[in-house]
Amino acid sequence: MEELVLRSAVPADLELLLPLMRDSWNLHHDHLPDSFPPFDLTSNRLLLRAAMDRTDALVLTAWLGEELVGFAHLTLRQLFLSETPQRVVSVESLYVCPQCRGQGIGRALMERTQAWGTQSGANRIELTVWAFNEQARHFYDQMGLRPRHTVMELPLQPGKEKD
Repeated sequence: MEELVLRSAVPADLELLLPLMRDSWNLHHDHLPDSFPPFDLTSNRLLLRAAMDRTDALVLTAWLGEELVGFAHLTLRQLFLSETPQRVVSVESLYVCPQCRGQGIGRALMERTQAWGTQSGANRIELTVWAFNEQARHFYDQMGLRPRHTVMELPLQPGKEKD
């Protein structure tokens, strides 16, 4: 197996990142079309480009040789839930190509996320995992993440959402 290399995304990576971002988005769109409209290439190109330029964000890429096999889009947020503000790393998206799963790439991305959060003075990592995504829920459980709260819903137009 080729050596896994993790590095911050640069503008030259943008067009290689977009298909991975689309695949991740489409997984969610297929299960929750009301919450995830069809993938918009232009807006996601702008989102990734802006994230690369921000000091409070990181787009981390995972490479096996010359092949981009995964990424994590991270942001730092400041929470004011009490008198003591807290810095939180928000995992906006983390994706590994299906053919590369089970090789430690997701684990490496999460470990680098933890290191970046620690270096940035964050108190914790937060992310959202949708109920349908059993594989992701299992992965994050193995990584030591635990539910902090539960969001529940009742669709007012039944049949619109699959899960």
